[in-house]
Amino acid sequence: MREVQPARGAVTPSLLGAVTALCLLLGGVVAGALELIESDRRQLADKFAAERLAHADEAVELTRRDLEGVAVVLRLASELVEGPEADAETGRELRALLAASEHFQHLAVFEPDGAARLSVPNPRLSSKGPELEVEAALRAAAEKAEARRGELQISEPLSGGERSRRVVAIAPANADAHVVAMLVDSDQLLSKLRLLASDPATNLLLLGPHGRVSAPSHPRLAAVVAASSGLQPEVAQLVGHLRRGERGTQWMSGAVAASMGLGDAEVLSTYAPVHTDGLGQWGLAVLTSTSVLRDAERSLTTRLAAAAAVIALVLIAFGVFLVLASRRAAVTGERLLHAERLARLHERTEKTLDNIPAGVMSLTHDLTVSSVNRVLRERMPQVVLPCPLAEALPEAPASVLERLAALVGAAASTQFVQSIHGEQLALFGSEGQYSVHAVPLGTAFDEARSLLVFDDVSEVRSLESQLLRAEKLATIGVLAAGLAHEIGTPLGIVRARAEYVHGKLGAGHDQARGLQVIIDQIDRVTRTIRQMLDFSRVRPAAVRPVALAQVATWLQEVVRYEAQRRHVALSVEVATGLPDVSADPDQLQQVLLNLVMNACDACREGGHVTVKARVAGEAWPSAELAVEDDGCGIPEEQLQGVFDPFFTTKKGGQGTGLGLTVAAQIVRNHGGRIELKSEVGKGTRVAVLWPLARTNGGRSTHAA
Repeated sequence: MREVQPARGAVTPSLLGAVTALCLLLGGVVAGALELIESDRRQLADKFAAERLAHADEAVELTRRDLEGVAVVLRLASELVEGPEADAETGRELRALLAASEHFQHLAVFEPDGAARLSVPNPRLSSKGPELEVEAALRAAAEKAEARRGELQISEPLSGGERSRRVVAIAPANADAHVVAMLVDSDQLLSKLRLLASDPATNLLLLGPHGRVSAPSHPRLAAVVAASSGLQPEVAQLVGHLRRGERGTQWMSGAVAASMGLGDAEVLSTYAPVHTDGLGQWGLAVLTSTSVLRDAERSLTTRLAAAAAVIALVLIAFGVFLVLASRRAAVTGERLLHAERLARLHERTEKTLDNIPAGVMSLTHDLTVSSVNRVLRERMPQVVLPCPLAEALPEAPASVLERLAALVGAAASTQFVQSIHGEQLALFGSEGQYSVHAVPLGTAFDEARSLLVFDDVSEVRSLESQLLRAEKLATIGVLAAGLAHEIGTPLGIVRARAEYVHGKLGAGHDQARGLQVIIDQIDRVTRTIRQMLDFSRVRPAAVRPVALAQVATWLQEVVRYEAQRRHVALSVEVATGLPDVSADPDQLQQVLLNLVMNACDACREGGHVTVKARVAGEAWPSAELAVEDDGCGIPEEQLQGVFDPFFTTKKGGQGTGLGLTVAAQIVRNHGGRIELKSEVGKGTRVAVLWPLARTNGGRSTHAA
C-alpha cells in the first residue's frame, strides 16, 4: 500500500509542537525579563540603603567623638579648679582650655553653696561676660549638677540667638568640690552631621538626649515631630526607633513623604544612635528621597524591556523560519543545533568549574564522588572516580565526613543551599578555615544530584585579623599619645614642687624620705609615658647595611652582666660570613635587646637563653634572628595578645607591656615579620625575619 504523504503546507504535529515551544519560550523570556527587572530594582534599593547607612555611621562616629570631647574638657576643668593654684592662675588655665576649640563659648565655676567663683569666656570669641539668659542657664545647669553629683548634666537648647547652644555641667562626687558649667555651641559640635544633607534630596532629623528635636534638623521635619499628636504611623515608628537608640533603615511611602513636604517619591529613612559617655543618647535620622533612584529604575526598566523586545523579535523570526523550512531539514537542523549547544555547554561548564578558585565536587544520591574540579584534584590524593566520599577525602576525620554528609542530606531534603561558614576543618591533612556549601541539583542527572563547594578562607581570615589588629594598634597609639601628653604636664608640675619642698626641708627631715618616694615614683611614671610616646610615634628607620656579627658582639657586652646577675646562661651563635641586613642599627639593637631581656625575665636561676642567626627563605631571602629560652612559657590562650599594647605576663610594676609591641612595630617598619611560639613549662622561641641588604646588582651583601 502506498504511504499517504501530508499535503504541502499542512501543519505537522512536530511543527505545531515547535511553534508551541516557541510561544512558551517567548513567555519565559517575558517572565524572566520581569523577574530580572524586579531583582535589579531590589538590589539597587538594598545597595542604596547600605550606602546611606554607612555614611550615617561615619558621621555619627565623628559626632560622638566631638560630644565626648566636651565631657573630657569639662572633667579636666573640674580637676583644675580643685587644684591649689590661685583663681588668677586657674582662670588662665581655663582660658587656655577653652581656646582649644570655638565649640566652648563660656565656662563658669560655682561654690558648693551656689555662689559664683569664676566666669571665664573663650578668648577666641569674646572677652565680655555672658548674657543674662546665658548666666541663668549656667546657674540652672549647675544647680542640677549639684543635686546629682558625679554625673554630667546637659540642658535643653537655649532659646534665642542665631545658633543652638546648650549648657553642660558637672559636680564631682566630693560634696566640697566646686560645680563647673560650660556653654557650648551645639551647632558646631553637630556640624559634621550637616555633611549628610549636602544634596537637596536629603534631610536630617536629630533628637537630643531629652528626646526633643534638635538642630540641625530640617525645619519641616522638626515641626512635624514637635507636634507629637497626629503623627502618621510610619513617622511615629521612626521616632520610636530614634528614642529607643536603634539602628537600621525604614522606607516611607510617597504619601507620607508628601505630607511632610519631602516630595511625592518614596523616602529612605536611615537611623542610628549617637551614644556618648556622659552626654546622654542622641538619635539621628537621615531621610533621603528616592526620586533619583526612581529615575534610574525607569531607565533600567526601559533598557531591559528593549532587550526583551529584541529577543522576542528574534524568537518570532526563528519561528517563521521553522514554519517555512521543510519538515525534515528543520528537524535535522534542530537536532544538530541542540547537539552542538549541549557539547559547547558541557565543555564550557568543565572549563568554568576547573577555573573556579574554590573546590567543587559533584555527588550522587549515595554520596559517591563522580567528578571534581582542578582545585580539588591538586589537593586530593590520586583516586579513581567515581569513589566514596571517605576515599576522596582520606585525611579528613570521621566527624568531618559525617558533618559533610549531614550538610548534603539537609540540602537535598530542603532543596536549598546549606552552608558552613569559616570554620576550622581538617579536610586535607592540616586544619584550615573553610566555607563549605552543599548545593542541591535535583534528580535530572543521577551522576550529579548535589555539589559540595569548598572555599579556603584561611588567608582571608588571617588578613582580616591583621587588619583588625592594625586598626586597634593605630587607635591605641593615638590614645596613648593623647593620654601621655595630658598626664606629662601635671606630673612635671607635681615633681617640681615635691623636689622644691624636699630641698627646703633637707635630707634630715622626717618627711624627706616620703618626698623622695614621690619623686622616684613620678620618675617611674615619666619613663612609662616616654615609652608610650615612643610607641605612638616610632621614628622612621634610616636603613643601611648592618653586619650581624657586630650586633652580636654588642649584644653580648650589653646583656652579659645582667644575665650573670640573674644567674642565666646567655649564648650568642652568629656565624661569620652571614649577609648584612638592611636596618637602622639603633632600632635593630632595640629589638634584640628587648627580646633577650624578656627571655631572661622568663627564666629561673640556671636557665638558658640562646640567640641564633641564619639565612632563611628562598622566595623572600631574609635573615632569621631567633631568641630562645627554657623559661616558664606563655599559656596558649595568651599567645594572641602578646604583641598588643600594655599586655604583660610580668608582675605588677615590672613591665609596661609595650616592649614587644614596639619591637613588632619596628620589625614591620623594616618590612620584616615576627613570629612567636611558646609552650608552658618548656620555653619560648621568638623569630624575627629581617630583610637582607641589597647591592646595586640586586644580590645580598656579606659582612667582611
